[in-house]
Amino acid sequence: MRLVIYAMAFTLALVAQTTAFHFTRGAAPWPDLALLLLVYGALRMGKMGGVKLGLAAGFAEDMLSYGVMGANTCAKSLIGFGMGKLREDLISDSATSRALFTAAATAVDALIYGALSRTFTDHAAFSSIWTAILSSAAVNVLFALPVMGVMEWAEDRIMRLGDASARDKYNSPSLD
Repeated sequence: MRLVIYAMAFTLALVAQTTAFHFTRGAAPWPDLALLLLVYGALRMGKMGGVKLGLAAGFAEDMLSYGVMGANTCAKSLIGFGMGKLREDLISDSATSRALFTAAATAVDALIYGALSRTFTDHAAFSSIWTAILSSAAVNVLFALPVMGVMEWAEDRIMRLGDASARDKYNSPSLD
């Protein structure tokens, strides 16, 4: 059931990132919703779950983008592993740690993508990488807690429904 939740969330995030955000004109950068979901999922599922989520999210982003093929897959997989490993080693799952992990993941994502873009296309992905990282990290941290809160609520709600249906099935009288 958890797989269905993440698949739906990533699909909605990628649709928003590739279409809906482009219809709204504005100077402000938009959050990387796939990255936010990846950080949340890696914090919930550990390093192997993080790698799997990162691989799926990165591959989908690569298929939908016009950049260097494989750059998003590589970056998101490494981030998923790193966030999952940090979560396994650290006990705290507070709002502060989520915000710090989101900022760190944003920086690592931009640096890996920028390095791979520079390596394979011989041009920089951003004119000023540090300005882009700071603005993206600020926006991602701003959106991280609400997005992670919605995911936590949805995951909890679906799991409760699953537990209730399993309990009802177990407790139902047999017609034998």
